[in-house]
Amino acid sequence: MEKRTKKTKVTRDGIIFRQGKYTIVQVLGSKHAASMPGVLCLNPDEPKEDDRIYQKTFTQKPIYLPDSYDEFKGIYLSNEDSFILSMNGYSSINAEQCRRYGIQKGSYDAACEAVLAKAIAHCRSEFTGAKIQLIYGASDMGVDAAIEKVAKRFNLDIVGFSCPEYMLYVKDDKIPVFVGKNDDDYGDYYIKSLDLLIATGGREHALKHDVSATCIYGKRVHFVDILNSLSSTGGVPATIINAEGKVVIDNAAAAFGKNISFFNREDAVAHVPTGGDRWDAIFTNVNSVATEVCRSKMSPEKKFSY
Repeated sequence: MEKRTKKTKVTRDGIIFRQGKYTIVQVLGSKHAASMPGVLCLNPDEPKEDDRIYQKTFTQKPIYLPDSYDEFKGIYLSNEDSFILSMNGYSSINAEQCRRYGIQKGSYDAACEAVLAKAIAHCRSEFTGAKIQLIYGASDMGVDAAIEKVAKRFNLDIVGFSCPEYMLYVKDDKIPVFVGKNDDDYGDYYIKSLDLLIATGGREHALKHDVSATCIYGKRVHFVDILNSLSSTGGVPATIINAEGKVVIDNAAAAFGKNISFFNREDAVAHVPTGGDRWDAIFTNVNSVATEVCRSKMSPEKKFSY
């Protein structure tokens, strides 16, 4: 737990501490959160935005600090026959992005709700004894807001994960939240706590951290490219070039689907050709992938041999 002293330095990662019965979060230079309910700037006259300190005080929310994960897990995530499900993606899609993606405002959130609700209804019908639980990033935005709506609709237990930097976006309600030390710490605890992550999009963090964490902690991630399924323009790119000229992830689900393929033992056994064995199936599969990639690199006159 962060023990607050007069010398405690507020950073861009933020700090979190108890003050009496309240929990307080302070973050340096987080102007994007300034409009969120309950957020105030402690030094608004500071000329440099990066040196302004933003604060939020929580009076209701059960908050578990970085050294309390075992307690948090024991209370909320240790049910017998539990199935812990979550979904990641976009926290917001603005009007310009809707135009660029060719989607209607609100359609992404609605689609996320539908996909998650269908999965829960299916699992409930298949496994009547399952204890289905939802976890999420605890913000009141985008995919997190969609998860919370589904939890209320199905009357499911839900708990949140966050870090001091992102706690400025979290509602002061009665839903418990575990707060990691920083962005990476929060992401690790979030992923290690679930059984299935449905990845619907998102940007750098979704691809670089959440995907690698599912591999490290042996969790299942399933990509669903919701934006491209909604798009009226024929495609939402995996990457874009930002204002600084840097290539960045704009759609994590598309990036994964475009660049990664997989063929396991079960696939090989299922595709054994007549008179062959599973290695012939493996050779055929790898040959087809190599052909696809190689053909895409050829000039028009060399794409097709005959």
